[in-house]
Amino acid sequence: MPKDIVNMIENAVVDHPIVSAARKGNRYWIDFLSVIKDYKNVLNEQEYNNFLNKSRLDRKISVAQYLQFSAEVTVVDYIIRNYSEFINEPKYNEKKNPECSFNYKGRTVNIEVKCPDFTKRMKQECSEDIKIYAAERFPQKEDYYSVKRIIESNIKGGGGIQTVDRLDNKLKDYLKSAHGKFPPSSIHNFNILVIALETVRDMDEWYLYFFGENGAFTDKTYILEDYSNVDAVLLTNVQSGHRTSDAFPNTNCWQLESYISLLFLDPRKQDVFELGKYYSGIVADLFGGLTYDFLSFQCKLDYNNEIRNGMVKKVGLNKSQESILLNLNYMRDKILQIQIISEWIKNLDRKR
Repeated sequence: MPKDIVNMIENAVVDHPIVSAARKGNRYWIDFLSVIKDYKNVLNEQEYNNFLNKSRLDRKISVAQYLQFSAEVTVVDYIIRNYSEFINEPKYNEKKNPECSFNYKGRTVNIEVKCPDFTKRMKQECSEDIKIYAAERFPQKEDYYSVKRIIESNIKGGGGIQTVDRLDNKLKDYLKSAHGKFPPSSIHNFNILVIALETVRDMDEWYLYFFGENGAFTDKTYILEDYSNVDAVLLTNVQSGHRTSDAFPNTNCWQLESYISLLFLDPRKQDVFELGKYYSGIVADLFGGLTYDFLSFQCKLDYNNEIRNGMVKKVGLNKSQESILLNLNYMRDKILQIQIISEWIKNLDRKR
């Protein structure tokens, strides 16, 4: 017999976000009940009980565990509501399983969700020391420490420096894990790794992990291990709605449509298994239309930058002047790249 969630809530003796929301009777709880109905429609009894067990409604749950659970649920529920032939936790590769799969216009789309734990990062950012963070990966680790020593030597009064860690090694673990769960990349599959983040600034940071210097989706990737089964990544700020159950009383925090979600193909796969065609013509809007808008914004920036640099070379500057101006343009473009998603959102706001 399937477990009764209301009974679980009434008998819970732990501090759990969903239990707290239920006792308050707020929107977060009411919207979660809609998710439960969606899950009941597609899961068998054992799968549904496993889902409730994963929720840990009657057991202690850490913040990191809860955010992972709620991120998975938000993404999977979007799939259940919008696409057909849903399969819960399909078994591939020695019974390892991603979150779900579904059929969409000729291919099986597989979804794996990962949710970074920002606890350590938040402590680092709350430090009163001067903070330094490397927006892109240094070619050699010693180069980073050299820069850090230079900064320290120029601080008057001997103030301390707090290093804010990059999380790209966590991304490497996610890619390796997803690779092992997904079926082989092929003409029949499209494998998506979802990274559930919290803020738009997080999205800027993780975008660079993929597309910045030595990024995971570039020819100079810093990752030596195989992750070729991962075809695309979805960056979303879904964590933001689940940190507290009453922060957004006018928003359905269990719906992925309430968040910013951008889907990016690994560009190295553009001409492999017709993935470029499938991505640009069919699935870029799989999680809403924002991806197309972002790609359009990005193309416009690239086009304007090419025109601008071409004009620099036509105005008759000497070599030294031309070099200085092109370097200034490069620095401007690099700063923009570091916060590209934030800049795109500003552009969206201006259009409204």
